[in-house]
Amino acid sequence: MKHVPNILSSSRFLLAASLPFLAKRSVSRDNSILFLIIFLIAMATDLFDGLIARKYNVVSAFGTRLDSLSDTAVFVACFFSLFFIMKPEFNLIKTVLTGCVGILFMFFCYVYSRVKFKQWVIMHTYGGKFMGVLLYAFVPIIVLSGKVYYGYVVVATVITVIASIEILVACAKMEEFDGDFKGFLFQKLTIDA
Repeated sequence: MKHVPNILSSSRFLLAASLPFLAKRSVSRDNSILFLIIFLIAMATDLFDGLIARKYNVVSAFGTRLDSLSDTAVFVACFFSLFFIMKPEFNLIKTVLTGCVGILFMFFCYVYSRVKFKQWVIMHTYGGKFMGVLLYAFVPIIVLSGKVYYGYVVVATVITVIASIEILVACAKMEEFDGDFKGFLFQKLTIDA
């Protein structure tokens, strides 16, 4: 059981890589369903890797980073998959520019943490988890409806930017990396006496 969480996280890279290819072939209903099944398997591995690691007490810094990087791979793969799923009348340039803002903010968080802490730092904040839940909800809606509404992309981008800003501010305030940081709204308030 020691390696199962990391195997699940690693498998998400392969699943993420397959998503754009499946999306490109999703012109038929059968391929759309296959895309959705692979996506749901990727989401299941995201759920179970952490649960198994905590249950069997095999949580590691490497596993935490691997989990976050594979989550990012799925997020980026889903973003690019939208271009194959969407209808021709969809405004491609506006969507690309909007979605890239969120992806750039995520990337900047990784780079800033690397520079400041001399290591790749990924925080599991509640804002980041909320962003993931939105993504997990939006993708099936988009695949099943065959439509990408610009509002979906805007909401996902805004949440991504807010979560990224929270991480950037937290990193700026930290002297040393605190892996237990969950978000500003969830920190205990201390009152000076």
